[in-house]
Amino acid sequence: MTIPYDLYPPASPPVFLVCCHCKREVTIHLFWVNGHRVETHHCPEHGDVVAIRSAVVNRQPDPHVQPDWSAA
Repeated sequence: MTIPYDLYPPASPPVFLVCCHCKREVTIHLFWVNGHRVETHHCPEHGDVVAIRSAVVNRQPDPHVQPDWSAA
């Protein structure tokens, strides 16, 4: 008797670069300095941060930004 097995491994969750403090997605800035590629990461709330790879993303709006109610 053979035991059936899955031919495909389970799907892995998508991975995002997020802020190490608030888990919001960061903006990536790439530029060249003296022939070397430099990559920096910027969080809207914490500024320049060391980004981490995470499957968990905080998609809540920035609490410091007031909504625009002018059209309401």
